[in-house]
Amino acid sequence: MSPATTKAVKTLESADTSRYGRQLVLPEIGPTGQRNLLNSSVLIVGAGGLGSPIALYLAGVGIGRMGIMDDDVVELSNLQRQVIHSMERLGMPKTDSAVKSCRLLNDRIRCDGMNERLTATNAMAIISDYDIIVDATDSVDTRYLLNDACVLLSKPLVAASAVRLDGQISTYNHQGSPCYRCVFPNAPVADAVTSCAESGVLGVVPGIIGCLQALEVTKIAAGLPASYTGKLVLFDAMSASFQNIKISKSEACIACGPEATLRELIDTDSSCARTPLATHVLDPSQRLSCQEYADLKSVGESDDVILIDTRPPIEFEICALPDAISFMLNSPSLSVRTTSQSPPGDEGLLLPTVFPIAPTLAAPLALVLPAAFAPVSPPFRNVCFSEIGFQLLDAGPGASRVPNTNDGAMT
Repeated sequence: MSPATTKAVKTLESADTSRYGRQLVLPEIGPTGQRNLLNSSVLIVGAGGLGSPIALYLAGVGIGRMGIMDDDVVELSNLQRQVIHSMERLGMPKTDSAVKSCRLLNDRIRCDGMNERLTATNAMAIISDYDIIVDATDSVDTRYLLNDACVLLSKPLVAASAVRLDGQISTYNHQGSPCYRCVFPNAPVADAVTSCAESGVLGVVPGIIGCLQALEVTKIAAGLPASYTGKLVLFDAMSASFQNIKISKSEACIACGPEATLRELIDTDSSCARTPLATHVLDPSQRLSCQEYADLKSVGESDDVILIDTRPPIEFEICALPDAISFMLNSPSLSVRTTSQSPPGDEGLLLPTVFPIAPTLAAPLALVLPAAFAPVSPPFRNVCFSEIGFQLLDAGPGASRVPNTNDGAMT
């Protein structure tokens, strides 16, 4: 049964006429639509960049009961895009902060927080208690878990994502529309997934996409036709353009296909997005801590040492250690720039992918940061570096090779 046809338990009161007056006068909403909103329930999984505008606008529009689920706490880096939180709430569970903001906005609604992660154990019980489910997470595993639970429970799923300057949105499993597995049957490998923490995101982008999710939920709850069923809508913030991609149900879908095999939820761990590289790949004798490097500098024993920073150039520009050299290992052409002794306008030394390095950069030792693993050509051989310190490598002709093991993805 759709939320719009659920038996009403709340009626419009005089205060509601004033609060919701601007939308009550819309023929598409009116008193009937507003009553539907007041008698609908929505579960928002994720109280971050997407969940923030979703929760605030659904509270404002008058969704009668909301559940907000997240197991994280508010951090300073969140506030650039997660506008439901504030400086005063740093360290507070995101669900507590989000619920507080929604209640301050509208005391007519019920808003519950769940400070926990969605799992195969709790998903069915939690999701079954709501009419509409919203995916506002940054976890691939949770995305598949939400989809599978919604298929098994016949719940509509309004899902979206945002990273860098791009976003996408679709409504799955609603009125015959495909489910998420119809479009993406299996979780991607870890190295194919990125996150806002890795690739960055312009704060307003999840705000835009989250507002679109809130609009879609409002329409479904009010009894209006959904806009994003059977299509995947892509948003490009640079061109301010939208692109619609038609998607269809898959006959081979294990979740909603005619021969579906999905019968129960299973917790998965694809190690996507945030699994850090193991930090103990090397013997301790091959590592140099930040303090040890500082000690070398203080006694003048680092003259023959090269400090290589393999982060993207923009991160090097934001913050870099003195005397570091910017050197991206995965670039088609490797640009070397230093933080000292560079004349104005100097773009650095451009090197081909296959080197040896220019003689001016030769040194008996190389210090490398931060957290990743990459095989490269001589003189550095296989380079492994750690987010907890520097690795000390012999870059000379007799350099010993580091074991060629790739243990994970960057965070």
